[in-house]
Amino acid sequence: MPTTSASAAARDAVDQPTADQLPLELTLACSRFARLAIRGADVGVSSVTWRIAAALDQRGELRVSEIATLEQVTRPSATTAVQRLEEAGLVERRTDPSDSRSSLVRLTERGSDQLREWRRRLSATVEGLLADLDDDDRGALRRTAEILYGILATADIAGGTEPLPFGDHALGDAPTARAAAASHH
Repeated sequence: MPTTSASAAARDAVDQPTADQLPLELTLACSRFARLAIRGADVGVSSVTWRIAAALDQRGELRVSEIATLEQVTRPSATTAVQRLEEAGLVERRTDPSDSRSSLVRLTERGSDQLREWRRRLSATVEGLLADLDDDDRGALRRTAEILYGILATADIAGGTEPLPFGDHALGDAPTARAAAASHH
């Protein structure tokens, strides 16, 4: 009996979305997959907390208001998460030299180490989820990731933000998000 790939089995089990359903189906699948991976990685903090640490790692010092905007959370939620990270020694604040009423938040060395551990756990969890996929399915997911990074980079550029590197530090010399955005068009 011929073997089928995991994605082929999934396609057989679920009706394919029509073109007008694709945006919602893609959003829901990405969201559910991210939650599954985060739950499985058991990093011990909320996804907002580790996303803030990742944003600081990727973008450098940020104001709490910038963190809230980037992570699409309320400023009080961002403030609470930053306070928890600060209490754990993962971030520190300093007065913003351009506005003494504000502070800048940055990741500490301990925070960078913790973020690497969270990413390692997340990567191991996702690798387990992908273990049964064949090379074609892995290639399709790799291409999907490239397309999504291109879309994200385009949105960053349109929003006046420098796009993040493709692969989020995990892929070494992978192409930049700006290049992914250019190839997306």
